[in-house]
Amino acid sequence: MSNKIVLIGDIVDSKKLNEADRSSLQEDLLDLIGKINKKSESIEAPMTITLGDEFQAVYASAESILADSWNYIGRNLPGKCSVFNRNWKHCYPDQ
Repeated sequence: MSNKIVLIGDIVDSKKLNEADRSSLQEDLLDLIGKINKKSESIEAPMTITLGDEFQAVYASAESILADSWNYIGRNLPGKCSVFNRNWKHCYPDQ
């Protein structure tokens, strides 16, 4: 059995946004997820929104997980996206 890597993310403090801004942010996230699912090289289970603005994906290897999370999500939703590392500590794209 081979190991898998799960990417779990959340838009930080999105509930504090007004309805129009939150809706726009969720549409942007859907668009990014579509791009990631089309271009990712090692995604095994497609990235999906699991609840509101939380998302997850399963990867076969670490080769593209960082590229996908930082290059797509971090650049397009700067300071708004949180990804947990293996110790369940936040890793923010802008740090």
